[in-house]
Amino acid sequence: MQRYSNTTTLLLLLITGLVLYQFWQIKTLAAHQNTLKEQLVAANTAQQHLRDQITLLKDSDTQAISLTDGGQYSKAVTYLYYNKTREEAAIDIGGVPPPPPDRVNWLWVLQQGKFVPVAPLVNSAVGSWQKLPFLPNVDKFMIAIGNEKNTSTIPELVIFTSK
Repeated sequence: MQRYSNTTTLLLLLITGLVLYQFWQIKTLAAHQNTLKEQLVAANTAQQHLRDQITLLKDSDTQAISLTDGGQYSKAVTYLYYNKTREEAAIDIGGVPPPPPDRVNWLWVLQQGKFVPVAPLVNSAVGSWQKLPFLPNVDKFMIAIGNEKNTSTIPELVIFTSK
């Protein structure tokens, strides 16, 4: 009788261990599934971002406007893409140096003789590409260093400008 009791106890321990192992596996697989779902959402977002970028670049109405730091032999150039027909604008900030600590790079425009702040430039933009709010009747584009809230009425320190 003692022998059956030991065998039964051992069998119950093995079954309990197997059940606990199965629960652990299910929990691990569920966590892995959640990670994969997050990666899928990120991949879909990146894919849509690239589709939007390609659509803007393929459009014959899109102007590629170079912004430079003004040096005569400078290699520091970045491009702003501006499409009046689609009313879209975007910038490739790959050539723009990061701002000093506690400062932000801002895109400004000269619109009908007035300086207008458009948007802060995000140094962590995907692939250095950032969509911008569209403003019509722009005479000039500028990148300036400013504060985060940008309460100025004129750009503080222009580091890049269009011709």
